Amino acid sequence: GPNGSGKSNVVDAIKWVLGEQSVRNLRGKASTDVIFAGSAARKALNAAEVSLIFDNTTRELPVESDEVRIMRRVYRSGESEYLVNDGISRLRDIREILSGTGAATDSYSVIEQGRVDALLVASGKERRAVFEEAAGITKFRTRRAEAIRRLDRTEQNRQRLADIVGEVASRLDTVKKQAGRARRWKRMTERLQALRFAAASADLVGVNTVLEEVSLSIKEAQQRSEAARAEKISAEMEIQSLEEQQKEIDPKLTAIQEDLAADRENVAAMEARREALRVRCVDVEEEFASAVSSVRTTEVQLQSTYQAIDVIQADCSSASADLQHVEGELRQQEKAIVGSREDAQSAQRRLSELRNTKERQSLDHQKFEAVVIQRKGEAKAALDAVERSQNELDKSWALVHRLEESAASLEGTVDVLGQRRVELQSRHDQLDVEQQSATQKVEQAWQNLAERQGRLESLRDRQKLLEDLITSHEGVSEATRQVLDRFADDIPGLCGLPADLIVANSQWAGLVDIAVGVLGQRLVVERLSDMLDWYERWQNSSSAQGLASTSGRVGFLAVDKLPEPPSLNLLEIFGEGETGVVGRLDDLVSDEFEESSTGEEHPARDSTYEYGPEPLHKKAAPQDDGTDISDLLKRRLLGRVWIVESINVARRVIERMPPGLVFLDRAGSWLSSDGGFEAGASGAGAGLVSRHSELRTVKIDQQTVLVAVRDAKYELQNCQKKLEDLREEQKRLVAKQHELAESIASSRGEQQRFQREMLVARSQVDKQQQSLHEAESQAVEAADAVRSAASESGKLSAEISKTDKTLGEVESNLESLGQSHEQVLERIEEFRDQLSICRERVAGLEATIIAKQADKTRQEAELSAAVSKEKAVKERVSRIELDLLVAGDRYAEACLLAERSARLVSTLVSQRMAIRSAEKKATNILDGARETLQDCSSISHAADLKKETAMHQRTRVLERLHDDYGIDPLADLPRPAEADSEGNAIEVPEDREELDGTIEETRRKLGTVGSVNLEALAESEALAERLAGLESQLVDVTDAKHSVEKLIDRIDEESRRLLGETIEKVRAEFSVLFERLFGGGQADIILDPEIDLLETTVEIMARPPGKEPRNISLLSGGEKTMTCVALLLAIFQSRPSPFCVLDEVDAALDEANVDRFVGVLRDFLSSTQFIVVTHSKKTMATATTLYGVTMEESGVSKRVAVQFESNSSSLQPKAA
Repeated sequence: GPNGSGKSNVVDAIKWVLGEQSVRNLRGKASTDVIFAGSAARKALNAAEVSLIFDNTTRELPVESDEVRIMRRVYRSGESEYLVNDGISRLRDIREILSGTGAATDSYSVIEQGRVDALLVASGKERRAVFEEAAGITKFRTRRAEAIRRLDRTEQNRQRLADIVGEVASRLDTVKKQAGRARRWKRMTERLQALRFAAASADLVGVNTVLEEVSLSIKEAQQRSEAARAEKISAEMEIQSLEEQQKEIDPKLTAIQEDLAADRENVAAMEARREALRVRCVDVEEEFASAVSSVRTTEVQLQSTYQAIDVIQADCSSASADLQHVEGELRQQEKAIVGSREDAQSAQRRLSELRNTKERQSLDHQKFEAVVIQRKGEAKAALDAVERSQNELDKSWALVHRLEESAASLEGTVDVLGQRRVELQSRHDQLDVEQQSATQKVEQAWQNLAERQGRLESLRDRQKLLEDLITSHEGVSEATRQVLDRFADDIPGLCGLPADLIVANSQWAGLVDIAVGVLGQRLVVERLSDMLDWYERWQNSSSAQGLASTSGRVGFLAVDKLPEPPSLNLLEIFGEGETGVVGRLDDLVSDEFEESSTGEEHPARDSTYEYGPEPLHKKAAPQDDGTDISDLLKRRLLGRVWIVESINVARRVIERMPPGLVFLDRAGSWLSSDGGFEAGASGAGAGLVSRHSELRTVKIDQQTVLVAVRDAKYELQNCQKKLEDLREEQKRLVAKQHELAESIASSRGEQQRFQREMLVARSQVDKQQQSLHEAESQAVEAADAVRSAASESGKLSAEISKTDKTLGEVESNLESLGQSHEQVLERIEEFRDQLSICRERVAGLEATIIAKQADKTRQEAELSAAVSKEKAVKERVSRIELDLLVAGDRYAEACLLAERSARLVSTLVSQRMAIRSAEKKATNILDGARETLQDCSSISHAADLKKETAMHQRTRVLERLHDDYGIDPLADLPRPAEADSEGNAIEVPEDREELDGTIEETRRKLGTVGSVNLEALAESEALAERLAGLESQLVDVTDAKHSVEKLIDRIDEESRRLLGETIEKVRAEFSVLFERLFGGGQADIILDPEIDLLETTVEIMARPPGKEPRNISLLSGGEKTMTCVALLLAIFQSRPSPFCVLDEVDAALDEANVDRFVGVLRDFLSSTQFIVVTHSKKTMATATTLYGVTMEESGVSKRVAVQFESNSSSLQPKAA
């Protein structure tokens, strides 16, 4: 169809139904632009929909249907929906269905206009997305992204759970401490009761036993006294005898001990002497071995010199014989001057030949003589080398011995340093343990200090609160507070509130509040008349009118009008032995005050309170009889109140009581003789006395806690100082260890250096020994060469002599033939020259013999010296061995003497010990007898005291149990509990001291428990269950996180495998298709090997025939198209897509390339359906179905289909 007819809308529709979300890629501005907006003849539509139908008979798509219909619909309102087989679905489900098929939105199945160039010039990562779709790992990417999101959510949940677990655990720790304190308080309370019952039972048993034993004590004392007197006399006599025996033994023992000490010193000296002789003997034996080796070496050298002298002497004898021969020949020639003239010429020729021969032989003889001289020089040089090598070898051996001694010394030093290092390390470990213990003590001290400071702060806050409440008169009416604040100085005899005057501890304060009742809010005055006079004057004043408008009333209590309590004794009324009456309340409060005042000063009796102004009752004058106003108020106000254990006790006598008497039990219930009865909580005025009592208790506790804080600080300072001392000592120890380590390292370095030098020295010794052997071998070879050269020279001398002899004969013939006298003389002169040569040779050999004789003499002297040294060393060894034997004998003698002295000392010591033991035994008997007599003398006096003490102790035990636990003194004591409420066994110590200590310790611990929260027990169990559940959830979440991480790893591994296999397949197909489309050339897919395969970049390399472009962007439009087609079809070859949309891809191709393009597409028709948007006629000619798009009506596209019949030459149009 023509341009603008709407061909590309088909491509956009396919992209849109597949899930395209970008409006810009659909050539619009809003998502509703895909809806038909209407035209001049048609109205606009309210919706748009596109359906894409797949044949799924082979179940390529994961939908159980032969036909899969995917539809997307959008409404004018902006709402949209996706449908799969007419069922509502999600875009995510559609992408999951099409994942891995190549039919996704961004896959390679839709190549629109400009996509060819975009695919080739796209980045490597964008290009990799096409290969991922071809590899079918897009769904893996989606699953991986979901897994990562799930992993993030899991991690967030895990962190939240961890925070909650931390908070709950922290709260549980706090509650556990409180619950532990509550359990400990409960256990200790029950344990204290059981222990006290056990102690009381033991006391009563002991008292009864004492009473039974008193009667037998006097009789036993008399019998013991008589026996003790007899033992005393016998012991005194035995002690006197033993003292005399000891005086005899002591001098002997002292003398023998001195002899023993001297003998032991002698033994030690002899042992040291023996050890020194052994060391010296070893050194001398080593020296003897060295001397023997030196003797053997010198003997070998001397033997070699003897052999050399014999050889030279033999050469000298041969030369002397030659000399005598030449002299004989010379004498014969001098005598022979006879010859004939006829043989003169022949003899002259013969003479010339002989002379030539002689000259030649003389030259050879001179050469051999030079060789002999050279060989002698070499032999001498070899002997010098032997001597130098021997000297160097001796020096090297000395160096080796010195290095061995140094190495041994350093080894000893290293051992000593190593032992010291072990000691330091042991001390270091000990310091670590001590430092850890000190650190724990410091932490415990800090904890104790923090707890006590917290307790102190709590007490201070409570004190401040109580002081504020008391100062502001909280708990009384507003009118009363204003009277106290404004008119206290005007009211005569005003003493304040009853709570300001009555002092009671916490035990009775609550009962005092109940007993006082509403009177507790009234103002106490001394005299009623004075107060009424003031009231008459004041009631008409303006201040009284202002006070009348204030809420509440003001009450007064005149002390002088309060009646005195009846004087009666309830014990007489109840009867003797009646229990249940605690006492009169004013007496109980007074007794409590007196007991507290005997100790530390009571805060209520101080000159002034620490809060507010001076109390009003301090300004009041004492009564006429000298009684303090507070005591008078307490007696008259509380004297009518009796404290009983229960109301039932009062019921028995209430009818006989005078009017106005009140019985009050500990629970706060009261019964009055006037007929009143009250139970339950106190009224509005209750708590004022308790508040003052609590304030006094808080101040006392605060002072106690202050002392405890000071003690804790002192203890903390001591622990910190000890810890600092330990750390300083550890630092010094570490410094010493470092120094010692450096010393050890230095010593070991020196030792290793000595060992290396010793190895080098030994190596040098081996080399020098080898050099010595080589020099000796060279010397022997040089001597052999000298002998050989001398032998050759002798042979030449013999030949020369023979030639001379022949020459003499010829000269004799010449003489006999009448040769001239001058010729004969010449021949004689020649013989004389030969004679001189022989004499020089003999002289040289004699000089060599003399040098050898000198060497022999020197070596004999060295041998004699070595033998003398060997004898001397041997004698020293013998002397040292003899000294060693003598020292051994002396050592044995000293050991025998010391052993004998030790036996004597042991015998005398045993005797003295026996005497001392007997004396000690007798002394003990004597002391025992004296003690027995003294005990017996006091038994009769102690019996009565013991009886009285036992009776008093019995009464005191029963009274204490009655006071603390309400146990009837006449009833039997209950058995101590064997277990507490938790089922834990209560162990009662059998030892009484241990039992008392346990009771005191339990009381002390109860006092230090502090405030107890019994509700923490249930809360602790609930928090523990919650923490266990949270920890289980945390473990599950952590396991889930690990599972998701493993899933991501498996997805990545499978994705790498599929992507790698796909890229390799596409690379091979891409190369083949590129060559087919271009008729040659090269193409390849290049990956970055340094990046992970899932994150790598994909580059395209394309080289058409005859071109070498540096970059793929340099290709022409047609080449780019063909390259893109080759790449896409290579991908299709690897993973075919059910369809492929090509939107004007062939626009840049010429006719030849269109033929290649179409030919390649035909090969893929069996697996892929190609939808091609084109203007090329060749492409249209090869299509099996041709759709035309026209726009007969403006804005409305119309589709026309043409089916090509293979047997018809005409075209049959058919409406689409």
